[in-house]
Amino acid sequence: MKRFCGVVSTVLYLAVPAFAGPEEDLFETAKIIYQSAESQPPDLRAMSYASVQQILHEIVADYPASDLALSIILKETIDGVDVAALEAAARDQADDSSDGSASLGETDEVGSGQSTPVATPDGDATPPPVVAAPSPTETLSDAPRSDNQNVTEVANINVLPAASQDTEKAMELDKKAIRDIQARLLVIGHNPNGIDGVAGKGTRTAIRAWQAVVGADQTGYLNGHQLAALTEQSQSALEEWLRSDDNAKLYEPPPVLEIGPRNLSGNWRYTTNCGSRSRLGRTKITGTLAMRHAGGRNYSGTLSNSQGLRGRVSATLSGRSVSAVTNFGLLIGKVKLKARIDDYSLVLRGRDSNGCSFYASK
Repeated sequence: MKRFCGVVSTVLYLAVPAFAGPEEDLFETAKIIYQSAESQPPDLRAMSYASVQQILHEIVADYPASDLALSIILKETIDGVDVAALEAAARDQADDSSDGSASLGETDEVGSGQSTPVATPDGDATPPPVVAAPSPTETLSDAPRSDNQNVTEVANINVLPAASQDTEKAMELDKKAIRDIQARLLVIGHNPNGIDGVAGKGTRTAIRAWQAVVGADQTGYLNGHQLAALTEQSQSALEEWLRSDDNAKLYEPPPVLEIGPRNLSGNWRYTTNCGSRSRLGRTKITGTLAMRHAGGRNYSGTLSNSQGLRGRVSATLSGRSVSAVTNFGLLIGKVKLKARIDDYSLVLRGRDSNGCSFYASK
């Protein structure tokens, strides 16, 4: 065994892992959760460590050839994340439980529960250590203790009451509150596929993934107890994430740009892209559009393009939607446009009656 350990240490010395690729972003999320867990109360700390283990499993499963996956399999301490301590805590719990899943990197399929014997240097095949799945029926007071008190708690999570569509509806969450939930899910490793204040399929999937980690019923909806747990668990990671200006703008978008005669009037540069199925065939047209206010919601102007054509434009503004008609005369006729102005910039996007996409900016 001593000879075997010497070989491993030599290999690691000669090939220090150089983490790169998408797995690095996953690990950075795991690291933030791991570090923030230190300041949390025991039950929420347990949830955070469970989230870290889930992310490490994903790295090994999705990027098995990466240096980072190798370091996880070897149970190294990676940039402050003690993989061995996490594994030891899970093994302690596995000793008290008859069912569990295989250790990180030592299964044919992560989370399958089917372990593969590992050959020792002496040639004996021994089963790998087992990582137990968190049990929703156990509490921290019943948890086995080890030298690393904080990490041991990962396998023992207090039960959170089940949530439903009605319990979430009763909280009357507005778009700001939903963006907050989406951001919190993201920073602890459950991507809601956008922070937009709309609780769609991605958000529901992320909530169910989080509920699976904390041992709650996987309904995809929240209640007050679960929201409080999610908030406390993610607070430190969220504060770190919000240090980025780009993230802060996603979390708290600036006020929507007001649209009116002052900024809609003037010169716009536009591009029209036509595909093979459009009336014009595959082509790209550029040009300029000069608009002026014609009273009320109405605007008028002129258009000239890269094909040498000129036309007269009449447009109507309704909220942020624009309906326009360009009259190119008897030879070409009229082209209609339906478009919308972006919320935070003077950009107009839409499609015309020729089946071509339209993009304009000031």
